[in-house]
Amino acid sequence: MKLRFLIPAALSGLVVIGALIHSNFSEPLLELEELSFNLEREETGCIVYTVKRDIYSGGAYGVKEILDAKGRNLFLASIDPSQKNFIKDVNDACAGENNKESVKSGNISKVYVYKRENGDWIYSKDLQHNWTGIKGMVNRSGRR
Repeated sequence: MKLRFLIPAALSGLVVIGALIHSNFSEPLLELEELSFNLEREETGCIVYTVKRDIYSGGAYGVKEILDAKGRNLFLASIDPSQKNFIKDVNDACAGENNKESVKSGNISKVYVYKRENGDWIYSKDLQHNWTGIKGMVNRSGRR
């Protein structure tokens, strides 16, 4: 008989504890404002390779090392908007427009760019060569 009276008492205690827990956690601990960033999927139709340029004798230059590779949209999102000409050059190279070139590999366009010491990004038509296909090329990008 004592057991019959203990069960309802124990259950009522759980209800009280449950109400306390619910009331303590009914308000969010952290309220977030509306998220204002847009996560786009990385584009795979045009890959931008950041390279380390090397100057050869006679003023010609080539690529010493491939540093990074990203889809065009992801890459351009990290570029200062003040570099409008560079952004236009990369977009044109990806599209094969306005006398800008890229390297075609199946359905993929590869665009090779470099960054000057002063922070300016440079697209050069002369740099557009299949550098990822050269045996022995140091490629830190993880892409071929």
